[in-house]
Amino acid sequence: LPTLLSLIDVCVDQILKRYRLLPSPPPIIAIGFAEAVMNLVGLNYKGEQVTGFMLYSNSRESRCRKTEEGRLNTGAPEHSSYGEGQIFDLKGERVWEDVTVLGSIVSAVISRWTDSVLKMSYSEASWTGMFNLKTFEWDVGGCKLPGVEDFNDNEFRIRDNVKFNFAGRWPEIQNAKIYRGVGDGGCANVGSLCLDAKRVAVTIGTSAAVRVVSEDVGYFSKGLWCYRIDARRKLVGGALTDGGSAVEWWENMYGEKLSEEVVGEAMGKDDCGVIAVPFLEGERSVGWRDNANCTIYGMNRSTTKVDVLRAIFDSISFGICRILDEMVECDIVKRDDAVLVCSGGALEKNGLWRRLICDVSGFNLCDFGEGSATSRGVAILIKEDYEGRKYVPSPEQLEKDTVLTPNWTRHQLLREKMLKQGQLIEAVAEIW
Repeated sequence: LPTLLSLIDVCVDQILKRYRLLPSPPPIIAIGFAEAVMNLVGLNYKGEQVTGFMLYSNSRESRCRKTEEGRLNTGAPEHSSYGEGQIFDLKGERVWEDVTVLGSIVSAVISRWTDSVLKMSYSEASWTGMFNLKTFEWDVGGCKLPGVEDFNDNEFRIRDNVKFNFAGRWPEIQNAKIYRGVGDGGCANVGSLCLDAKRVAVTIGTSAAVRVVSEDVGYFSKGLWCYRIDARRKLVGGALTDGGSAVEWWENMYGEKLSEEVVGEAMGKDDCGVIAVPFLEGERSVGWRDNANCTIYGMNRSTTKVDVLRAIFDSISFGICRILDEMVECDIVKRDDAVLVCSGGALEKNGLWRRLICDVSGFNLCDFGEGSATSRGVAILIKEDYEGRKYVPSPEQLEKDTVLTPNWTRHQLLREKMLKQGQLIEAVAEIW
């Protein structure tokens, strides 16, 4: 942790160095953080690290079985990537006796800058799968965590009277208001103006996700999760472990970099006959099977590497569609009243993949196209708090997007292919 905190300090140094070169730099009034979640670290009463980092990638089997009530309370299914397994491992060690606060990377940063022992934000805690969305308390298998503080008086903005320890090094931000961390997925939604169920964020980077912001989430099915952005808003959706990473796996397997020509050839093979199950590191939404792995079916002597690539594009698109289908079934979104808003490096560079997702999903689709949605989301959340009012995008901001509409003939063909992939998943799941 000390090394990581020092690197973050260096980043601030570099940002302020460029800021000081501006002809007339505006005053810096606030500092916010978008954060890769989940991450957890145990802190003592002084704010010092006493445990190692617990990360989403450090999978541990949960030792407490989640009931349906527990799933709905915490918004998270039972899965090894969440925090329960790591917490239960930790509770058997002596260091647990010293844990007063479960913090995050961001809360550790702010604690160091201000000499205050800072709790996690609602957003950070929610992503651990151990936070009760209704009572705003830690909740592991229906039980509170003994010896760990809960979330009373945990506003998005930390109190104004804290001492700032780096005033000599960073005088420009010594009077800025400091805000707790927010999950990067929630920030990306807000920044791409996906603020309600009429704009559904679809992101494909290394992984893939589908997310909707809502202030009033009712029932959500087992294939979905639900996290808090703040005390008012929730983020409901699903995620795939392998998005762009599956395409990268294809590049490594065949020793070939993706090109426009190869993508164009692959997207022209709607009937190539190859079907992929792209679980290279287990399954998250919608089946949540830790032991799932990759299967490629339908290959013969004439199968080419481009056929396999197309199967991978299909498989990720089908995973996104299954999340969307569950959201429609739960009445979280309405197919004829919502548009998919695409972001993430893998989609922003690949218009044919956006077209594929539009056609198979049956949703209208647009490309946000401005980049930096996550950073913009942090700024919007801070602006809301600073001004004391809800952010409302202008019609001009929303109407500038170029919208794709589904090709319904192709939709039917792709849905039949998606059905076959679903049958394949259930068949091979018997031997996982």
